[in-house]
Amino acid sequence: MSSLSGNTIASSYPSLLRLNNFTGASPSNLAQVVDGLGNRTPMYISGTKVRFRDTLEVENGTDIRFTGSTIDITNANIDFTLTNTTGITKNFAVKDAGGRQQAIDGLISFSGGTGIEVTEDVSTGTFTFNNTTSNNHILYIGTGVPTTQGKAVYWDGTDWNKNPTSSNAYDKLIGIAAGSNSLTDGVYISGLITLAAQTGYTAGALYLSTSGFDNTPDYTSGNAQRGIGHSLGSLGIILNPDIYYIINNGNTSFITTNDDEVLITNDGFALSYE
Repeated sequence: MSSLSGNTIASSYPSLLRLNNFTGASPSNLAQVVDGLGNRTPMYISGTKVRFRDTLEVENGTDIRFTGSTIDITNANIDFTLTNTTGITKNFAVKDAGGRQQAIDGLISFSGGTGIEVTEDVSTGTFTFNNTTSNNHILYIGTGVPTTQGKAVYWDGTDWNKNPTSSNAYDKLIGIAAGSNSLTDGVYISGLITLAAQTGYTAGALYLSTSGFDNTPDYTSGNAQRGIGHSLGSLGIILNPDIYYIINNGNTSFITTNDDEVLITNDGFALSYE
């Protein structure tokens, strides 16, 4: 307060800051900060919070740190601008209460555990995603057999079994283990599977083979040809097992259903079903 030394109240009060209510800060009511002449500042103070009406500007080179567990933005009509170290700016927008887009680049939504999802058209800029996410279906059934995450399993009618092949699981429900236990972690039965064990295939159609999945159907006599989905290469696989399969029987192959009804043979003629 040394700068006030030698000054009278009449000469110094215009530069002093005070609360507009003259009663001091209360725990619940915000009071605006004004100077001695009553000129209002953009800052409000209560016993528990500080609010800025206009721009909060931080000196260049100074960090803003949030140490709490939640950052809550309740005004839906806000644009966010993030600038990286090279000076390239991207605008991230939200919608207002009427659903109108408020910025140029699109809506970015964040959801726990799902990465980043672009839910509006992006007119400018490029986004790079390190994680691929998608909806998929997962079952929690059975007795809880030990499984290896990302490895294929099949349902035998009673429980999950490991190592489905073109001879033992061509008419069974095929799944991908989500963790180390089929009941507590579940089994994926459809959708995009990005687990590491399913990222080593060549992009294209996938089939049951004599030892799991393969890009080539199994033509071995007595085994079956059955598609189980498509590989996306390093991104994983789309699990979508076909309900039909082809039984290999010497020179004749039969497209059948899971109740062994023959639909068509490789000569193009359907056989009667008894």
